[in-house]
Amino acid sequence: MKIWSKGLGKIELILDFEKLHVEREETENGENIYIKGMITDPVMWDFRITMTKEDIPGLMNIALDKEILFMFLKNPKQAALSSLKHLLKQVNIGNGAASDEMIGGEDAKDPESGQDS
Repeated sequence: MKIWSKGLGKIELILDFEKLHVEREETENGENIYIKGMITDPVMWDFRITMTKEDIPGLMNIALDKEILFMFLKNPKQAALSSLKHLLKQVNIGNGAASDEMIGGEDAKDPESGQDS
C-alpha cells in the first residue's frame, strides 16, 4: 500500500499490509485495538494505529465501499489466499508460520495444468 499526503510532496511511503500485527487491550473505557507495523520505504518508521469502538462505523464504511468490494471481486484468488493465510496465522497453524506452500501462495502450481498459478 502506498501512503501519500500533501505535506510529503512527491514522496510516497510504502506500507506492507500483510506484515501488520493486531493486538487487543481491555481499558477502563472499553477496549483498544492496536494495528502495528512498519513503513519500509523511503524510511523505516514503526507506527501504531489505535482503534476504538467509535472507529467501527468509519471502518465499516471503508470495508464495504463499492470500489474496494469491486477490487476484491476482480481479484478473488488474491483475496482468498490472503484471507486464508491470515486465518491460519490467527489459529496458530505451524506456530503462526503459515507457509505459501500450505495455501498455494506465489510459488504454487495449478494442480490441473502444472503451471505456476
